[in-house]
Amino acid sequence: MQVTALNCPKCGASLDVPEGVETLSCKFCGSRSVVHDTSSIRALQLMREDLQGVRNDVDSLVRSRQSLLDQWENTDFALFVEHEKQEDHARKHALVGLPLVIVGVLALIAGVYFWATGQPSGLYLFVGTALFVMGVVKWSFSNRCRRQAETLADQIREHRQRKPA
Repeated sequence: MQVTALNCPKCGASLDVPEGVETLSCKFCGSRSVVHDTSSIRALQLMREDLQGVRNDVDSLVRSRQSLLDQWENTDFALFVEHEKQEDHARKHALVGLPLVIVGVLALIAGVYFWATGQPSGLYLFVGTALFVMGVVKWSFSNRCRRQAETLADQIREHRQRKPA
């Protein structure tokens, strides 16, 4: 009886296959193979159930990868939306804050002028101070929103560097 040395198609282990054997189980990995025997070539092929297991594993990996990509894209989109929202808030607060500061300063200047000339100035000083303070508060909110937007932009850059391949 002739014995042929063949390699397991799954793990690559060397197997001694006696002549006339049609199926064989690998003593190392346990996979079942079909022996193809022609007049000049003998080879091992994994049996269909082993191939189906491999297909199932590949399908599972593809679904898992797609789930990771979906999760990554959702996080990326949420970071982008929050960044845009903070940028928008920063612009709005700056557009309101700067004119309030300017009008407040002008009202204070008018109040000081009226006070220096002996005319009633209390309302100008009060309104000028209130407008100036509101403008500064709006401006500080603008800066806070801009810093948050910058932090989010950094997070987006880091997140995009970690995109699953």
